[in-house]
Amino acid sequence: MAPAKFLVTLLVLLLTGRVVNGQPRTFWWPEQQTAEHYITCRLPQGRAESVLAQSVAGLAARAVNEGRYNRMIWVECNRPVYDEWLKNTRRTQEIRPAGYKDVWQLVALLKKKGIIKGYVLYSQKNESLNPATVHAGILDAVLIEESLRSGADGMGLQMLYDARNESQQACWQKTNEKLNHRLILAMKPQLAFNRDLAIAHRAMVYYGVDSVYREILSRAEPLTPVVGWNAGPESSHVAPPSEYALFNTASDYCFNLTFLSAGAREARLDRVKRVDPRKIDFAQPGSYHAFMMSDGDNMQWTMDAFFSKEYYRSPAYGRVPVNWTTCSANISQMSPATWNEIVRQQKEGTTLVEFSGGYQYPDCFAKEYPDRWEKLRQFARQTGVHMNHLGISVLNLMMLHDVSSEEALQVYKIYAEEIKGLTGIVVLQYNPYHAGHGAIYWVKDRDGVEIPVVTPHYSLWGKIAGEGFGRPDQIAARINDAAKNEDTLGGTIVHAWSRYAKDGAGNIVDANDGDRAAVRGVAAVEWCMDRLAPSVHVVSLEEVLWRIRMKHDPDATRKIIDNL
Repeated sequence: MAPAKFLVTLLVLLLTGRVVNGQPRTFWWPEQQTAEHYITCRLPQGRAESVLAQSVAGLAARAVNEGRYNRMIWVECNRPVYDEWLKNTRRTQEIRPAGYKDVWQLVALLKKKGIIKGYVLYSQKNESLNPATVHAGILDAVLIEESLRSGADGMGLQMLYDARNESQQACWQKTNEKLNHRLILAMKPQLAFNRDLAIAHRAMVYYGVDSVYREILSRAEPLTPVVGWNAGPESSHVAPPSEYALFNTASDYCFNLTFLSAGAREARLDRVKRVDPRKIDFAQPGSYHAFMMSDGDNMQWTMDAFFSKEYYRSPAYGRVPVNWTTCSANISQMSPATWNEIVRQQKEGTTLVEFSGGYQYPDCFAKEYPDRWEKLRQFARQTGVHMNHLGISVLNLMMLHDVSSEEALQVYKIYAEEIKGLTGIVVLQYNPYHAGHGAIYWVKDRDGVEIPVVTPHYSLWGKIAGEGFGRPDQIAARINDAAKNEDTLGGTIVHAWSRYAKDGAGNIVDANDGDRAAVRGVAAVEWCMDRLAPSVHVVSLEEVLWRIRMKHDPDATRKIIDNL
C-alpha cells in the first residue's frame, strides 16, 4: 500500500473508532452492515406474529449483509426506552425511515424481492420453535406457527420444512455442518426474542444444559458470545460456556439487536467520565467507602429497566455516588446508541466498570483446552482493547470458586498484564459476592506497576442471613463499626434486585418482590448513606482504589499520578 493511501486509511480508522492505540478494535459479535433505509413493522399481534416478525427482520438483515437489499426492519415492541435507541441509531447511522407495514405486508414484500423463499412450520405446544429457527436461517425461510399456516399458504408461501416434531438434539445432528459457529443462542422455545439475530447469522439455538449442549459449545470458536439465558441454576449454565472459552450475555429479552448493531464496527463511541486522582485530597482523614451496583453483565436490563427511576435515572443518582458494573465491551458492539446514552447520563464522581468482558467465570475459563491460560490472555487482551477505547479503567471479575485460590491469583495476574492502564480490579465470588471480606491482592502489570485486586467487604442484599449480608441499616452499622477505631477503605456490592421498605416505626425491613412501593437500586444505597457516621465518606470506586494505592506505595502512586 502506498504511504499516502496508508495514512488516509489509518486516519479514517482512527476517526471511526476502529483503531485503538494503533491496534484494530476487536469485534467479537457477528457484524451487521447498515442500510440506507428501514421499514417499521407495526406491533405484532400475539406471540406467533412476533416470531414471524423476528424472522422477517432476520432475513432482511442478512440480505443487507450480502448486498441484496438496502432496508433493515425495525419491529415495534411496546418498550418506550427502545424508541430512544431507534432515534439515536437513526441519527448516528443516517438511516432513513421508509414507512410502516404490518408483518404480513412485509412478508409479501420480501417474498416478491426473493429474500423469503418459503416458511418453516413449528408448534407453540413444544420446543420446535428452536429447531425451526435454525432451519429458517439455513433455508431463507420465515417462521410460521401452525395457527398462522393458512395465512402463509394463502399468500402462496411454500412450506420448506416441518419442524413440529423435531427435537433440538435431532436438529443439531442434521444442521451443525451448515451453521455459523461464531454465535450461539440459548433461548426458551416459548420466547420470540432474538430470532432475528439467529436467522441473520445462521446460529444454533438451544435450550437446556446436557451433553448435546456441551457438544455445541465445543464446536464454537473460542471467545464466541452465547446470547440469551439458559435453563437451570445460574452457575450451572454459565460455567459450561466458560469452560469452552465462551461468555454469556443475559440477553433473552433483548429486542431488535440486528437493527441496533448495524454499522456498530464503524460507530463513534463516547468515553466515560473518569475521576482525576490529581484532585483527590489524600491527606484528608476519614474512612472512604464505595458502593457498586451488581448485574451489569445483564444486557437486557441495561437496555431497558436500567434506565428507570430505580437505577440510572434515579433523581438521587449523583447525589448518591453509585458506581455501576456494565457490559460496556458487548453493548458498545450490539447497541452503540445505548452505550453512548450511558456515558451521556453518567454523573461526575462516579465510576463505570467493565463486567469481565461478558458473564464468564475466569477461574473456569477455557478449562476444556490445553492452552487455557493463553485463551484467557487473548480474551483479557480483547476486553482491554474495548476498555481502553471507552476510557474504562476498572474491571470487575466474577469467580465461581475461592477468590484466594492459586487459579484465581493466576487470573488476576493475566488480566493485569493484558489490560493497559488499569486503576484496579474488583473481584466477586459467585456465592457470596463478598467472600473476600475486603481482602486485597497485588499483581503487576507489564510495566511492573502494582495493581490492586480488591474484594468487597459487604453485600447490600436483603433476605439473606450471614456474615457480610444485610439491609441498608445493617450494612451502615457494619461500616460505622469498622470506622470507629481506624480510617478504613472499603466497598459494598449492591444487589440490584433486593427491595426494602419501612414499617410503621420507620425501621427498614425486607420487602417482597411484588411490593412496588418498596425501594431498590439507588434509593437502597441512599438509605444506607443516610445512616453513616460523619467520618465515613461515600466516594467513587476510582477514588477508593487510588487511596488504596497511595496507602500501599505512596512514592510509586505519586509518580504515576504526576505523569498522567
